Amino acid sequence: MTSGMLSVFCTICMILAQYGSSHGKCTDGWNKVLVTSSSGSVLFGQKANLIEAVKHGAEVRFYVDAWGGEGYLSSTQNAFFKNGEVCAQALMHVSKSGWNGFHSNVYWWFVIICTTGNVHMSRWYVGAHTKVSETQTTVQITWFVRLFGNCELGDFKPLLCSEKNGSATCGNKNALADAVDNGADVRVLNHFNSQSGYMTPFSNIDINSNVVAGQYLWHVSQTHSGNHIDFQSDAYWWFTMWSTGGTRDMSRWSVGSHQDRGHTSDKVALEWFADTCWTLAYKHDRNGANIKGSKDYLKSAILNGHRVKVIRNRYSIEADNVQIKNGEVSAQLLGHVSKASIQKFQDNAYWFWQHVSTTGDVNTVRYNVGSKTNRGNDDSKTEVSWFIDTRPWTHVLSTSSSGTATFGNKSKLIDAIKAGSMLRFVIHLGGEKLVLQADNMALNNGGTELAAQTIRTISYTNDKIRKFQSNPYWYFSIVTTQGDVKTSKWTVGDHENRGGDSKKAAIDWFVN
Repeated sequence: MTSGMLSVFCTICMILAQYGSSHGKCTDGWNKVLVTSSSGSVLFGQKANLIEAVKHGAEVRFYVDAWGGEGYLSSTQNAFFKNGEVCAQALMHVSKSGWNGFHSNVYWWFVIICTTGNVHMSRWYVGAHTKVSETQTTVQITWFVRLFGNCELGDFKPLLCSEKNGSATCGNKNALADAVDNGADVRVLNHFNSQSGYMTPFSNIDINSNVVAGQYLWHVSQTHSGNHIDFQSDAYWWFTMWSTGGTRDMSRWSVGSHQDRGHTSDKVALEWFADTCWTLAYKHDRNGANIKGSKDYLKSAILNGHRVKVIRNRYSIEADNVQIKNGEVSAQLLGHVSKASIQKFQDNAYWFWQHVSTTGDVNTVRYNVGSKTNRGNDDSKTEVSWFIDTRPWTHVLSTSSSGTATFGNKSKLIDAIKAGSMLRFVIHLGGEKLVLQADNMALNNGGTELAAQTIRTISYTNDKIRKFQSNPYWYFSIVTTQGDVKTSKWTVGDHENRGGDSKKAAIDWFVN
């Protein structure tokens, strides 16, 4: 390790020590590293600390005291740093009426938030290439990070540094591939120059004998504006595929329309980071027979808040939502767009969505990106390895269908959210347990109740084997500590309102 790299690791360790991390490999929590004013001045921490964290694979979340209630917390999907500033995109939000309800005519609400204080919001109707509005504003922002690795062991370093020609200048590809095979999350850093770069996670990762390649799907087209970033006025989804061979393939599709905005490839040098806080919980054959681990252990981990990842034939993808019913686990997998090869998207791209079950059953559907055109469905059987994350999740609250706390207390949950925590919850719906992760969270005006929004669910049949419906819709949810489960439903590929409902349910709440 060079003295320069060692200096960076020591800086990160000092950041963690300053803000109270436990320094354990899989027990590091979310650390408040920066507060910026609406003008971009520093109220707490240092911008350099946030930049160093982003450069080393950190996940980034933010909190603002605004936006429809008393407070709002969201994950970010990617991060860009330039000339001492950071901008991140937060895309997982659809329009709401106040802190706990949907608009009647729902639109995507995309946000770019920057340490300059600048916030750009771009709004597009779900299922249509129709812009509702865009807004420029400035806000005070609290920034949280969670790093990969263990500073005592010095493993914040990348597992691999790959050049444009695919050669390695640090680490090795086999170590990266082994980490992926064992469930690791992976992020890549694309350095533009010494002052700027882009960090992205992966929606899925694939391995063949020579290449590790990952897709990332959650990025909307952007443009530079001084030291911060804005969305482009005519927005498109910017899908990327990155490989250890040095390739970057890029497929662009208009938001809300099957309009090809360009498919290009180039060569880039990358640094690859892995979070190895995952373990195998259960493996079964194509008929659902046990090979290794325990199905009961898998179900118990899921019902105690843990994230779930599915690996088949060296292909790894995290579940967007999980159902437990009739003793079986079903994972819905939405983070995939069609590929021509391990390093290249298909020219006429389609969504490739699956349900995978512990019975070995796999249901697959394909829809053109931005269209309701079906490209084919099928059912199959497969061997599956189920991984769970090993980071600690704490059960802080259970609420009855009337919103009464039956375990824990609401203030502890709200304190955790204000401190940057991720949130997962289990909704008890008769014999079905639906497990979701919050994409964003809002507090009511008194700061005593919380509403969590989730947007990554597609409608499904509720038979013994969970399958996609023949005319599917996006199934957006808002779940509250008052016992509400509210939904808004919109046809996949069209701006067609399929209704919504409001139910009451018992809910278990987990933070990490």
